[in-house]
Amino acid sequence: MDLQRFSALCDAHGGTIARWPAHERAAAIRLASSVEGKMLLAQADRLDAVLADWLPVAAPHGLADSILRHAPKPRGRGPIALWWSGLAGLTLAGAAAGALAVTLLPPPPIVSDDGGYADTAFGGWEAGR
Repeated sequence: MDLQRFSALCDAHGGTIARWPAHERAAAIRLASSVEGKMLLAQADRLDAVLADWLPVAAPHGLADSILRHAPKPRGRGPIALWWSGLAGLTLAGAAAGALAVTLLPPPPIVSDDGGYADTAFGGWEAGR
């Protein structure tokens, strides 16, 4: 384990190695005895203490009711609106698939009267190719 990984684990799991993933603990304990490891664990412990003391601020009484009262009312969406939006989505998906197919697929060769291939806008075609 390198210091970058050790630091990432400190950030993700805090300063108590016992809370870290089990497969990372042995290497972390070895690195924790280094000066850099001790500093990173101390920083993580300080952050853990701040987060442990943090309490969310309660919203003022009536705030949620006020927000809901002033929020725009949703428009009714019945089954017909849902059907039309589904049809529009399928149409757009079909158009996109068609555009992609035209872009990616080569044009079919044009067969001439003698059984060979005629020229196309993309170059000449030879019989048997």
